[in-house]
Amino acid sequence: MQLPSGKALDITLENFIPRGALVRGPKGGVVVLVVATGVDTKLVLNQGKPYYKISSTEKSMNIIFLRQIFQIFGVAAFCAVMARRFIGENLTRMPYVFEGIEPGQEGLYSFAVFFSSWLILVRFLPFDVVFQTETSKIIYAKFIENDANMIHFDEEDKEYITAKVQSMQIIEEAGKVDHLFCDKTGTLTQNDLTVKAFSVNGRLCKGESMEEINKKVADTCPDQDAFDLFLCFCLCNEVRVGRDETTGAIEFDGASQEEIIFLQQCQVSSFFELVKTDQYTMSVLDKRSGATKVYKKLRNIAFSSKRKMQTMVVQPEEGGPITVYSKGADMAIYPRLAGEDNDAVKQMKDSLDKFAANGLRTLCFAIKHFDSSVLPEHIESMEESMIESNFRLTAVSGMEDRLQEDVFTCIKDFQAAGIRTWILTGDKDSTAKSIGYQCGILDENREVVQINDIKHSEMTKFLESLETTLKDKDALISGTAVNNLMDAIRDTRDSATQKRYVKNFLQCKGFVVYRSSPAEKASVVRFVREFCPG
Repeated sequence: MQLPSGKALDITLENFIPRGALVRGPKGGVVVLVVATGVDTKLVLNQGKPYYKISSTEKSMNIIFLRQIFQIFGVAAFCAVMARRFIGENLTRMPYVFEGIEPGQEGLYSFAVFFSSWLILVRFLPFDVVFQTETSKIIYAKFIENDANMIHFDEEDKEYITAKVQSMQIIEEAGKVDHLFCDKTGTLTQNDLTVKAFSVNGRLCKGESMEEINKKVADTCPDQDAFDLFLCFCLCNEVRVGRDETTGAIEFDGASQEEIIFLQQCQVSSFFELVKTDQYTMSVLDKRSGATKVYKKLRNIAFSSKRKMQTMVVQPEEGGPITVYSKGADMAIYPRLAGEDNDAVKQMKDSLDKFAANGLRTLCFAIKHFDSSVLPEHIESMEESMIESNFRLTAVSGMEDRLQEDVFTCIKDFQAAGIRTWILTGDKDSTAKSIGYQCGILDENREVVQINDIKHSEMTKFLESLETTLKDKDALISGTAVNNLMDAIRDTRDSATQKRYVKNFLQCKGFVVYRSSPAEKASVVRFVREFCPG
């Protein structure tokens, strides 16, 4: 797009915002280009046809009513046909019976017989069932709202809050739920992240606050290691930087809460702080010298649920070496590291495993410097595999996301009610396992069967062994493995064998799926809906 100033502006997905979004820009305003409106917008196209949600009880009642209506219609039609036949045979012979009916009016009389029969028979429709059902809903809704076990005391407002029944359909359907699927972040947890520890080039830095951790980094780590880590925080992200209109304080806005937390960590550090961003540059304040350094964004390889990492290629605006900063899951970063693991890398990997075993969310940070022969114009056309290779692992982090209140009790109540609860998370196996124990989905007294991958050649053998492999045990299975397993069950042609596989697959007590993408989570839910209709 060509701006009035003559400057060319690239339009990417980062420039698109949904309706209702808050735009924070310079005082001079922003340039807006409306790409599509009305029925051509993605919002309207994705809406589909209107769908009215009704409970299964109402569906059953509708089916009963429709059947009875058709039966009444059939009986009334039969009466009309028989009346027409009787009149045709006896009108002239029995005129005293059909007084007022002239020859040729037989059809009109049979039509009157049809509606008379309809009005008589329609009384058999069970309208009282509808009245009793709706009355029952009102009564048990009042029981729920006055249940002493469903009262919460609000500490802030100093008042008791009771349960509110706002949908009768939910109450009816809740009693028929047999499987419950939940994500970890924001569902089981509060989605309120707190940095608990870093391992910077093999040096462990733990603390209860950002300031305490930053102090340990400054005291125990060589300057260059700390600089690499905090520059990675500042430069490897997709956060937008703004300022509060009244106080002028820097504010961060972005889709990733982790990135915002790391930038806030930079704000209370003595190293670097991100102070400004635009489409092409990022400005970083060096707190030691007070100077602001501008970095050009040469390329951003965005994070995705498939890649599980993000990479940013930058260069100082005044010139200098091109640097690649990357962050992501251990399974994405480890294979891209250069050479053999030295003692520092081994210590960081060991620290990451311990973080995950304690239920912390883990992340790896890596860095790479190009030599002077690589020019900025080479970066755009360079293969991603060339950019994201030969990294040096600079640090790993552990972040705590506290569980919601009473999660353990809530899940135990679900289990007591016969509802099987599954965790579907994108975290690594040890983190997912720790959260599973904390939530009560996994039990210390049961064996946990971990399934990382299933070879295609061994799939049939594995399916046959499910009866003994998972019976009365807990399952910890990767997103890839569970989807391969479900696809194999779907492809089973023999119906009896397929049902046996499904029964054996779902017989485990606790079920935790780790390293699963959004598409894999949706596939799990579809599978259970398909083979366990409730």
